[in-house]
Amino acid sequence: MKSARDLIRKNLKRLRQERGIAASKIARILGVETNHIYRIERGESILIPENMDLICEAFNIDQSYFLIDHDKSQNALIDGVPAELYNELLRVKDLSPEARESVIKFIRFQISEMEAEEKLTNKSKSRRKTSK
Repeated sequence: MKSARDLIRKNLKRLRQERGIAASKIARILGVETNHIYRIERGESILIPENMDLICEAFNIDQSYFLIDHDKSQNALIDGVPAELYNELLRVKDLSPEARESVIKFIRFQISEMEAEEKLTNKSKSRRKTSK
């Protein structure tokens, strides 16, 4: 099992890579030198809780992002929900009620479309099996 320090340093780098954020931008937010960000990512320095809070606020993520082992595909926070999806859903809480409702409607629509597509695919596969 990875230590919290290892997860935090890896996930800081992951955040930067996923969102295309330069180390210098995070350094400006924290009021530190860019090299300090690289030292954190290499495990030579630590990300203090106050700075983690600043990063979470600046990039609209939950602190749990830093403590999740994103490398484990089975990693989930609740009932099989992948951590990446969970973290995106956490961002919804900061939206206006109208925007949240729009997100919910969009998700419901997408799921129903995907379920319908899967049913068609499964029917097509079963027809091919019976015709052989």
